[in-house]
Amino acid sequence: VGLMLDFQIEKSTSSEANVASITITNPSDDTIGTLQKEGIVILELGYAGDNAIIFTGEKEAVNYTYESGTKRLELNLLEGTSNYTNLNFSKNYPIGTTNLQIIFDIVLHLIANVPSIQASNAYLISDLKIYTRPQIVSGNAYDILKNFLDPINYQYFVANGTISIIPKNGFVKDLQVSISSRSGLIGSPKPISENDKEDTAQNGVEFESILNYNFDVGRLVKIDSKSFTSKILKIRSVTHVGNTFEGEYKSIVRAFEVDGI
Repeated sequence: VGLMLDFQIEKSTSSEANVASITITNPSDDTIGTLQKEGIVILELGYAGDNAIIFTGEKEAVNYTYESGTKRLELNLLEGTSNYTNLNFSKNYPIGTTNLQIIFDIVLHLIANVPSIQASNAYLISDLKIYTRPQIVSGNAYDILKNFLDPINYQYFVANGTISIIPKNGFVKDLQVSISSRSGLIGSPKPISENDKEDTAQNGVEFESILNYNFDVGRLVKIDSKSFTSKILKIRSVTHVGNTFEGEYKSIVRAFEVDGI
């Protein structure tokens, strides 16, 4: 509150780290000192009296400049990543262990060892596999998790300090967001198409709105406009961009069709 921030935040349901670039103009010495300390950065955006966490990340770089009487502090942040040691997972499992137990342990390992991951969603995996031989599980925790989820058609992603696990064509069930000209839609949504990893074309919609922290990856969005009536899609990527004092302050959303809707 009270800081002049220029920001660009990019999040997606891919396994790549989310990124944020934040520039603070004329920060106080206390603000500069605080943001140069060890630890994660939690960014809250919104409107007067109605802010919410929109990004949780580790500092990849911090740059300070002073030109023509203007101070600027630039932060480059990554969400969901960490160093080799923190990501390394190694554990032996006895006969009778299930894939769900191993997935559960990997998620706990990531929460404990990746500073920008602080919780997991309430995921439910119905595809149970029981191993009839001892299992040795070792390596990069993200790689292992992907190797266990891919065969059962699940995926993981990180957003707002939470690791989520959902079916590849499923969605996070915590909130469905609605957008129309009455709730911040800017211009007209445009149809888009994108090929998935199997090179199958998927249809979707891209739209802009005034910044809405409820737009987050994995959630459903219901679009009402001249071209789309109660169109429900899953948000695959979102970019929040703007300045807290002047100029644009908006969200750019790409959402795609999902089964069962």
